Amino acid sequence: MAEVEEIVVTGSRIKTEGLVANSPITTITAEEMNMGQPVSAEEIIKMLPAVVPAIGPGTNNGANGGATIDLRNLGEERTLVLLDGRRLTPFNLDGLVDTNVVPVQMLERADLVTGGDSAVYGADAVAGVVNFILKRNYEGVTASASYGVSDESDARRVRGDIIAGGNFADDRGSVMIGLGYTDSAALFQGRRPTGKVSLSSVTGNPQGSGTDRPSFFTIAPTAGNTHRR
Repeated sequence: MAEVEEIVVTGSRIKTEGLVANSPITTITAEEMNMGQPVSAEEIIKMLPAVVPAIGPGTNNGANGGATIDLRNLGEERTLVLLDGRRLTPFNLDGLVDTNVVPVQMLERADLVTGGDSAVYGADAVAGVVNFILKRNYEGVTASASYGVSDESDARRVRGDIIAGGNFADDRGSVMIGLGYTDSAALFQGRRPTGKVSLSSVTGNPQGSGTDRPSFFTIAPTAGNTHRR
């Protein structure tokens, strides 16, 4: 009888935290975050299928300086953002959390719970909960830097971070300090040929804008009138 050296089990019944938890959980580790070199916590989350693009660095008209998260397109006010399981202070009167205050370089992981949360957290967790988890008992010093540009050699992004930490009192206490710098150059719609004329995201047709230059006007056809552009 031949000796079996290795047995590899594959299938959908392999135990994972998201399968055995009361609600579906998606976890993004620090290694996965570093692969994309994000400059804000919002960028860590926005590439997931359950996330709808919300106000962030990719928004020009309508931006208010914050970076929010919108799960399942139910609205940013229906997505609860936590830091180590605690609520963050909103940055506006709508109760929205600006994820720019989350220190990316100090994150251990990010957990997304996308269902069954309103019974625990309230109405602001109808769409789900995003919980950013910081590193614990960190010892040592780590420095990192990144630089990137678009294919058109614009939209420059620079990020530099340094964190230091250590334990004390026979490991009964821990302290961690971080310093980060981020600079993202603006990329305006008119810098690309496809953005010279504003297009409707619904119909794809050209449309006017109160902040457009050059301006584009559309006159809808009415009785006794012809359609002009």
